Amino acid sequence: MNNPIQKLIKEAHRERQQQAKYHNFSSIEVFIDAPLPDTIDLNNVFLFINERVPPYILELVESVRIGKYQKLEDRHINAMYSDGTIYLTNDQTNDDDIIDDIIHELAHAVEEHYGSELYLNGQIEQEFLGKRKKLERLLRYMNYDTHLYDFENPQYRKKFDFFLLKDVGYDIIESLTIGLFINPYAVTSLREYFATGFEDYYLNNGDYIREASPQLYKVLEELNNME
Repeated sequence: MNNPIQKLIKEAHRERQQQAKYHNFSSIEVFIDAPLPDTIDLNNVFLFINERVPPYILELVESVRIGKYQKLEDRHINAMYSDGTIYLTNDQTNDDDIIDDIIHELAHAVEEHYGSELYLNGQIEQEFLGKRKKLERLLRYMNYDTHLYDFENPQYRKKFDFFLLKDVGYDIIESLTIGLFINPYAVTSLREYFATGFEDYYLNNGDYIREASPQLYKVLEELNNME
């Protein structure tokens, strides 16, 4: 049985190995600022992402940082994209958990670089707002007071998200939006509608959004096939 000192030495060695092994992946630098659980194999994570996501999308991100960050804790989120870097909490369950987070934030990197082109013709926004209006009618039918909230504003609003999360509940929203939105978070803004669709496209071959969100699927197909 290892004594505490041996355990500390092994953990420190494992951290150094991770930092050395994953310092560079494709065009992305990966920094591990706090150790991940033993259930995570970063090599498998990045190999999977590299096989699914085109190189020119990966090149939009300069680095990935994994650790404990106040900016994530303050917002109660697992990941965020900011200034060319994806920040991830090291509190991850398994490979799929961290893959989901990275691909979701890659979507926000794409939007930052190509947002004007993605939304130029207004078709994704029109599709998104059409779904929002259907949801509003369903909630009104269920006697929720919806007139205080702007269902036609595509931007994220904390008050609106709080209404969905607390007043209605994401479980109810999920049941009401089957065939409309891939998950309740996609309802919160146009950006998250795009990002959750991006996830489905690269994780599940777009099986859901092909039928539910044809305009979004069309744009993602064009993006994926860009030279």
